[in-house]
Amino acid sequence: MKKLFPPIVYNPVTLAGAGIAVVSFGLIIFLFILEFFSGESRPYLGIITFIILPVFLILGLLIIAYGIIRERRRIKKGFERSGKFIVIDLNDVKQRRVVATFTIGTLLLLIFSAFGSYKAFEYSESDEFCGKICHEVMEPEYTAYLTSPHSRVGCVGCHIGSGANWFVKSKISGAYQVYSVLFNKYSKPIPTPVKELRPAEGTCEQCHSPGHFFSEIKYKSDYFLYDEANTKSSISMLLKIGGGNSELGRAEGIHWHMNIANKVEYIHLDNKRNVIPWVKQINSEGKEIIYRSTEIEFDEKNFPEENRRTMDCIDCHNRPSHIYNPADKSINLSLSLDRIDKSLPYIKSVSVDVLETGYSSKQVALDSIRIFITNFYRFNYPEVYKNKLADIEQS
Repeated sequence: MKKLFPPIVYNPVTLAGAGIAVVSFGLIIFLFILEFFSGESRPYLGIITFIILPVFLILGLLIIAYGIIRERRRIKKGFERSGKFIVIDLNDVKQRRVVATFTIGTLLLLIFSAFGSYKAFEYSESDEFCGKICHEVMEPEYTAYLTSPHSRVGCVGCHIGSGANWFVKSKISGAYQVYSVLFNKYSKPIPTPVKELRPAEGTCEQCHSPGHFFSEIKYKSDYFLYDEANTKSSISMLLKIGGGNSELGRAEGIHWHMNIANKVEYIHLDNKRNVIPWVKQINSEGKEIIYRSTEIEFDEKNFPEENRRTMDCIDCHNRPSHIYNPADKSINLSLSLDRIDKSLPYIKSVSVDVLETGYSSKQVALDSIRIFITNFYRFNYPEVYKNKLADIEQS
């Protein structure tokens, strides 16, 4: 029987490498076709298809080369293989049954493995996986995300988005995050802003058109004072949202600085991006206006380049999905919605105090808050405690 390749190829190491390469290549083709016909962008599936499996493919090719080199050295030393392979006689009923069983079993294994792998990929890019399994330390972020305006936007849509460049960057960053979680090296709390987050044009602007123009929006909010009666006051205002596209309206308002017409750069001196001594505005005609702080000493020719930033959506809308309201705002909202009984004396003050206190764990916080509030009314307002215990417990 004439062989397709030189005898040097037919050795166990080379054949094993060929098997790894063929299986990897087959899975790459299968997953590529699967993603192509699904019509959806699946970043985590892309990780497997275009990053992980090619590594195994290359590994298989390297094993093939190693096997050939190793076999050549063996031949030079006088070690030669017989070149005989197992003879399969399909005329033999027993051998035919074994071959059929092995073939069918292998096909079923490949089918179920492919299906199982796909379901694993699908789950790995779900919000539940990101929020509960992979990033358990991010429980507060995940909880806030579930009640945010973007709760129906997948985690990967903002934290990875489309495109290979940021896809790879996010995975490199994610590798360090996995290390931090495994060895308890992560910061507590998680620091902000997230420096590795991709620019808004690759995430926010995929849904929100920067050219859209808004008119004034009425904003109303209820406030409660810290006095015994929890005195209520309200504030109403018109917010001039506006926009930066003069074809749709006057270029003014909060969104005047939007990148569609104006480019705004700034330099910050702190990690929180709160200390900003230098701002440059570039309009559509290329004219530059630079604003410098008169209160902060700053050498604009000598500063870390990473501290220069082009302003985008995230600079103002810095928590569009993971929204943490201050204790004061949260209690105001609960009081205005009657989730907390406004007639309870000093309930606003007491509630804010317990929420702003630090606790060692979630359970300790829940227990401490309940004990503190109930004891406050038990010892200071016994009649209120007696008559409104249910309302106090609900608070």
